Amino acid sequence: MIAVLHDVNLAAGFSHDLVFLKQGRILAMGDTQTVLTQHHIESVFNVTSKVEYNAYVQAMQVYFRPS
Repeated sequence: MIAVLHDVNLAAGFSHDLVFLKQGRILAMGDTQTVLTQHHIESVFNVTSKVEYNAYVQAMQVYFRPS
């Protein structure tokens, strides 16, 4: 199944694999642990971010701050 989500925390919680697009091109594709990085978040969304595993939700979690 393919789902388009703009909420990366929701996507991280329910997806095994992610694809990040930037200007219509694939920037990163693969398993959530590998693709969901601070570098990719900052490249796609132009924000300062922190990415870490959240044991409570048992998934990677992204925290944003405008650049």
